[in-house]
Amino acid sequence: MIEPTESEDKGEIDRFCEAFIQIRKEIQQVIDGELDRTNNPLKNAPHTQEMVTKEVWNYPYTRE
Repeated sequence: MIEPTESEDKGEIDRFCEAFIQIRKEIQQVIDGELDRTNNPLKNAPHTQEMVTKEVWNYPYTRE
């Protein structure tokens, strides 16, 4: 269970919810075979700022 603090504004909570919606979409892509079961954004997370800004990207999915 996740419970945000009262100090979080609606915009931040919306951003948090959108992140979870995107994670669920990635899970479905793995289930549907659209993403590799072992080499996907979920298995390789987290992707640091340094990783996504390097010139070389050695993953079969986009940085986005």
